[in-house]
Amino acid sequence: MKLTNLNCPQCNGFLQQERDIFCCTSCGAVFNVDYDDDDVKYTELVTEADRTRMMLQKDLELIQTQYQLREDMKNREVQRKREKQISEMKKKAAKMSGLTILGILLSIGMTFGPLLYIFWKVGNSTDSYDQKKAEAFQTMSDTLKKDDIFIENAIAAGRMFEIRRGVDTISEKIDGDYCSAHMVGEPQIEDVYLMQSTKLNQQMIYLVYKRTYEFEDSGESKEMFDTIRIKDFSIDKYGAIKSSYACDLGRYDFEEKDQLYREAILGESSYTATELKIPEN
Repeated sequence: MKLTNLNCPQCNGFLQQERDIFCCTSCGAVFNVDYDDDDVKYTELVTEADRTRMMLQKDLELIQTQYQLREDMKNREVQRKREKQISEMKKKAAKMSGLTILGILLSIGMTFGPLLYIFWKVGNSTDSYDQKKAEAFQTMSDTLKKDDIFIENAIAAGRMFEIRRGVDTISEKIDGDYCSAHMVGEPQIEDVYLMQSTKLNQQMIYLVYKRTYEFEDSGESKEMFDTIRIKDFSIDKYGAIKSSYACDLGRYDFEEKDQLYREAILGESSYTATELKIPEN
């Protein structure tokens, strides 16, 4: 069939060429191409129109691609600016935080610096004091261990103090009756201790005495133990011990020496005890 235009002979719909045939876009009818000079011209026109449409489509796609690229570049530029602003804001915030912290530290330093210096000085002074006290205590201990004369005088002073206390007689209830006992001889020295305080700059001499009693009726004996203290003693410029030998009563009336040692010597938890040798007569 010879087609003189692009309309379907059956429904007057638009014909679309596909290779050597025409297809109606409305009713779907198919027609062979009967080429003549007019058809050749028509085909050329159709082909040119297709090429033009394809070029326009490519141009449109190119334009869309370029537009999308420009939009992407614009978005990336906006993102870079936003990230730069955020980075600058973080740097400023960090700088401000640093300045704030520095200001706080300076304020704390100005407020507590003098106190810390005082504490440091006090700490050093305390350490120095403790060291000097320890050295003084060690010197006293070493000196006492060699000074038999002081130990002998201290023992004699303590014995006299015990006698003057008036403990030559005691009374004890035995089998329902009170029985009297009299001291036999003089109080006897048992031990001598140097007591040195762990907290204070204080030293004492502890003299342990034994008193022996004998009951009138039974003739049985009984022992009692006391501690006498001497606090007034020091080292003079010649390296010898000087003291007034003033005594006072410590713990007393123990019936067992071990009990006295546990309570009166070891019981002084804030003191360290160093046993001193009793000079031989």
